[in-house]
Amino acid sequence: YVSGGLKEFYTYTNGLQTGPFEERLANGIIAVRGQFINGLKDDLWYFYSSLGEIQEINAYHLDTLHGIYETYFPNSAPKTKGNYKKGKKHGKWVWATENEKLEMTGSFIDGEQDGEWNYYFSTGQLSYNAHFSQGLRTKTWTYHFADGSTYKKGDYKNDQKSGLWITNYENGKPLMKGSYNNGLEQGEWLNYWDNAKVKNQAFFRAGELDGSWNSYS
Repeated sequence: YVSGGLKEFYTYTNGLQTGPFEERLANGIIAVRGQFINGLKDDLWYFYSSLGEIQEINAYHLDTLHGIYETYFPNSAPKTKGNYKKGKKHGKWVWATENEKLEMTGSFIDGEQDGEWNYYFSTGQLSYNAHFSQGLRTKTWTYHFADGSTYKKGDYKNDQKSGLWITNYENGKPLMKGSYNNGLEQGEWLNYWDNAKVKNQAFFRAGELDGSWNSYS
């Protein structure tokens, strides 16, 4: 810098950056710190704000993300925590809000969502619970109202809605129920008044209305 302050620090071996690396702002605060091996990022790299607060920590192996991955809000609260394996998300990941409430949690296998995932309201209360298998939706998915009661519930098979799905009013009584086959409405579907009495009845075949439609007051 014009002030004489150090801007960057690194060394070369055989024409390639090798060893510790630092990049500094004009005020002398470190902005980036890490290490190179033969010109490639390796080991832990740290990224800082203009105030010197940690913003991100990444692990590399020969220029590919491999190992821990963490990001932080300006108030230093954790934003994202997880791991990479050969450039792909792998293992458990956690996302949070700036006020340190959970936002989303789940696992990856080689970059694909896998296993149980939980998504949260801004209050930190569970919004819905989901399941994946190698990136495809599977098993039971349950959605909640803010008070924790069940809003909607049903299964996925091979990334498509399958079997009975039920949607509820906030009072716990059914709003709608019906079945899916390969992601398409199939058979009888019922829509209810909030006193649990049937409002509409319809029949479907492969996602298309097929048969009578009955409405009740």
